[in-house]
Amino acid sequence: AFRASLALLLSEQNQFAEAQTLLATGEPEVVPYPEEHAKFLCKKGQVQHLSGDADGARASLEQARALAVEPNVRGEGEVGQAIRELEAVLSEG
Repeated sequence: AFRASLALLLSEQNQFAEAQTLLATGEPEVVPYPEEHAKFLCKKGQVQHLSGDADGARASLEQARALAVEPNVRGEGEVGQAIRELEAVLSEG
């Protein structure tokens, strides 16, 4: 999950290659944890948006939303907040 945060910071500095490497390395580690995966996907979506990959960002948002409706992941709290933040970013651009 830390890698997604770092990837977002790097993408804000236009270091997209490094950000993508962190995302590719970090995602398999959070997949077994749906709540963390949903939050990871929201940060991944923000990175994708910043890099100009609108389709990828929307796909990440949809994946996060799907995870948020699973019984063991609440769509409220941190997951819901992360989803709302990504929705806001995508609605601006």
